[in-house]
Amino acid sequence: MTRSTSRPPRRLAAGLAASGLLLGAAAVATAPSPAGAAPPGCDQPFPTAELESGQVLSGLTVVKGTEPVAFEGTVIGVLDDGIASGLDMIMVDVELPDIELPGGGQAGGIWQGMSGSPLYAADGRVVGAISYGLAWGPSPIAGVTPFGDMEEFLEADPAPRLPVPPAMARKIAARTDVSAAQAGRGMRELTVPLGVSGVSQRTLDMLAAKAEQLAKRGVKRPYLKSASYRLTRSAAAADASAIVPGGNLATTASYGDVTMGGVGTVTSVCGDRVVGFGHPAYSLGATSLGLHPADAVYVQPDPAGAPFKLANISAPVGTIDDDRRAAIAGRLGALPEAIALTSALSLDGETLTGRTDVYVEDAAADAVYYQFSAAHERLLDNDPMGSELLTWTITGTDPAGAPFTLRLTDRFAGADALWEAAYGVADFAWGLSRLEGVEMTSIDLRAGLSREARTLDIARVEQHRNGSWTTVNNKTPIQVRAGRTIRLRLVMTGPGGKTYRKVSFAAPAAKYRTATRVSVTSGSNQWNSTSFKNLTGAKKLVASTLRNDQVRVQYGTNDKVQYAGDYYGEEMYFRADRKRPKSFLRTRTSAPYSHVVTGAANIKVKIRK
Repeated sequence: MTRSTSRPPRRLAAGLAASGLLLGAAAVATAPSPAGAAPPGCDQPFPTAELESGQVLSGLTVVKGTEPVAFEGTVIGVLDDGIASGLDMIMVDVELPDIELPGGGQAGGIWQGMSGSPLYAADGRVVGAISYGLAWGPSPIAGVTPFGDMEEFLEADPAPRLPVPPAMARKIAARTDVSAAQAGRGMRELTVPLGVSGVSQRTLDMLAAKAEQLAKRGVKRPYLKSASYRLTRSAAAADASAIVPGGNLATTASYGDVTMGGVGTVTSVCGDRVVGFGHPAYSLGATSLGLHPADAVYVQPDPAGAPFKLANISAPVGTIDDDRRAAIAGRLGALPEAIALTSALSLDGETLTGRTDVYVEDAAADAVYYQFSAAHERLLDNDPMGSELLTWTITGTDPAGAPFTLRLTDRFAGADALWEAAYGVADFAWGLSRLEGVEMTSIDLRAGLSREARTLDIARVEQHRNGSWTTVNNKTPIQVRAGRTIRLRLVMTGPGGKTYRKVSFAAPAAKYRTATRVSVTSGSNQWNSTSFKNLTGAKKLVASTLRNDQVRVQYGTNDKVQYAGDYYGEEMYFRADRKRPKSFLRTRTSAPYSHVVTGAANIKVKIRK
């Protein structure tokens, strides 16, 4: 990951959490103020060195809705360098607030979403923010990030599990129902579960299944992960007054028709600055994410792990501009710069439009896939889709700041039409997001859907010789005299009967003998990789893409002819007393048909004197 001093990069970390995108927490954007120098009304830190075992603390967090409720905690002790070098962890036994769970029962421990919940000393100074829970599972034992350090913007690499020394483990066991062995397993960040709005669980499950299929083919994409749960984007207007200590704090990678985000807790508000979570979200350092209020629905218990809070995310009220070791932080007011993701899909006279603001480029691929798939679901209403004609347009700027526009139109049909269409444009956006210095500014999707899955199928290839058309294949190869013309036609069957396409090539000299072949390929047989290394490569890929409704016929030497995306590496025939014939390739590409073309052929050519 790279950073820019002139403009924070809109990128997520390359590694992803099990929930899909790595959504967690961030930190503060300005240098910490000396003790007592904060503006009036801003929280003051309680020195960690003055904490005593058994000291009672008061806390604030949200269980349901938006209003914080009070709870208490008791200091167990302090782990020197427990979070990172120079960053201690305060161990607290938390007495959880009353929770109304669906079906009754108790959460059994601190929950994901409590990250950032402030703890106060008796004099009102802030001790720190609940940020870690025991790796063992549900537990009232919390690891607390000192508030004084949450403003120091530490950038140590995040640790997936923080050790608990044996002495502290025994101390925890003596005060609680947690055994020394369980406590000794260490502390983990209270992760922020990723929620996705506007997408059904069916789509999320299909995405995960397709990711497994691609992985078996050796194609792994970090964005092809299933989100942990579905959330609902709140229709409530933006209300910055809900951003209060102990209140909900959401951070998002995108917001709109597709909202991808997670919810934690505000630790402190000072003027227009907000600090929360007590641990990083993406470990991005300087960044640009959405800052939102949220409305908690309930806390979901999890007997095998930490419970987690489900909440609806409201409209953004500011920007998370720092993502650090000790906290996330941002400012109320100006919203983050975004990639405008728009879509317009039509079916049977009905058009469905959509809009999502994507705040970080690494989230663009996920947002494209989700928004595109969700629009299909709403339009089709569980009816199968037959085919569609899609045009996508991506605009942006190159490393020099010059604008660019990339546009591609393609047709899809069959059972996997939706997946192929959505994956193709999402994967291209993913490829662009990896290019250094390239910034996307908009992604637009325009598609016409049909319930009919009609295709043109290449039935056979024929050669005109001896006054008639003869079917040719590997058993009956193409035959021609040196220097003459090879006259071919493709016979394709479709809804309207047979369709013919004629092509011709000049045959080379007799020295080529069996060193050439003819390849017939339709776009649906291609695999277009997005492994381009720069914007020039991306432009070449768009320009060279064979559409699914086109046919390409190639004639050339064995080392040049492509078939279904692969090169033939065969040795060309040549006599020992002659030089290897020069390689060549001649290509004929059809104009787009009104249907997807399927089928392929690969036929040897025999050249006679």
